Amino acid sequence: MLMLGFYLIWKPGTPLGDRCYSPNHDYFIQQYQNINLWALAVGFGMPGQVGDNGVGYARLYNKDGRLLNERLVNLQQGPFPRWGDKVVYFLGDDSEEWVLPSSAGRPSHRSRGVSGCY
Repeated sequence: MLMLGFYLIWKPGTPLGDRCYSPNHDYFIQQYQNINLWALAVGFGMPGQVGDNGVGYARLYNKDGRLLNERLVNLQQGPFPRWGDKVVYFLGDDSEEWVLPSSAGRPSHRSRGVSGCY
């Protein structure tokens, strides 16, 4: 029961950085930093420092703020989301892409068919 309590406190995290919007602003990805409980327990670092932590979530929302998907990520090495027409994927990570319920809009002609952030 204690572990469940820690998990429920840990999982929401704290928003980190700006939102990454799809080209038509119908979707956005927000990174969340989570506290490194082990580092706090043994006295290394302070809460809120990415250098001590590096663990968090990337969460996909629609424009109304409804959570559509999430994944655990290494914040020190990304994630670097890229928007396709009906998909979002993460640069440098071929293991997962998220299919969107509708089009994310057309990226600008300079982006060669994809648009991204971070």
